[in-house]
Amino acid sequence: MNDGWSGNPDKKKSEEVARTINRCIQNLVLKCSKDKGIRDYFHIGVMGYNNEHIGSALKNFDPERDLIPISELAIKPLKIDSESRKIMSQDGNMVEEQVKLPIWVVPIARGGTPMCAALQLAESIVAGWVTNHQKSFPPIVFNITDGESTDGSPILPAQRVKKIGTDDGATLLFNIHISSTVSDPIIYPRDPDALPDDYARQLYAMSSHFPPTMLEYAKSLGHPITDKTRGYIFNADISSFSEFLDIGTRPANMKG
Repeated sequence: MNDGWSGNPDKKKSEEVARTINRCIQNLVLKCSKDKGIRDYFHIGVMGYNNEHIGSALKNFDPERDLIPISELAIKPLKIDSESRKIMSQDGNMVEEQVKLPIWVVPIARGGTPMCAALQLAESIVAGWVTNHQKSFPPIVFNITDGESTDGSPILPAQRVKKIGTDDGATLLFNIHISSTVSDPIIYPRDPDALPDDYARQLYAMSSHFPPTMLEYAKSLGHPITDKTRGYIFNADISSFSEFLDIGTRPANMKG
């Protein structure tokens, strides 16, 4: 994760992943903000995994708490940064503006990819959550990786995660592969033969199909996908990674 993303040495993978996750959390806070306050439509956990540690990356919260209600995240970021964004001015020109960005996750990059152990942790977390939320939309798990599993085949642990569910369906497991190489991403494939190697086909096999709400939203963004499409991106760039998080966090209409 210390390498440059898509061959760009100025954009470290660890830093861009953390930045994109923070933006996603901020957007979810905004989506959940209603007249009477922030509604807990989401409980969020961010787990980091390497050879030294597998556990919560939300450093401003008790590490024993795997999932945090969105209302608590909203009022307790680790810090507030600012960044430049280009926006459209009233006269139609693009201008740069400094905007505040709450930070919940900071970049960490260490060796090893114990994916099986990470998926076992995910299994434990979603199993505990569905016990008290059986009527809810099923859990959504994003596995973000830049390398192959170093502790065995993750196929069976992934299947165990996807066997857990609520009355509304099975847990959704989506996989995002990010790379140091410069090549076009393969976005939401529906045929493993379109993928370049066994590692990619393994992540594809682990990935869930899109449910109808996400499928329709992805179609509205111009992706030529079908009900056979899986939630997987091979060699994701920053844009496709960010968009996938947006698609994957639109489980249903949020009312109230």
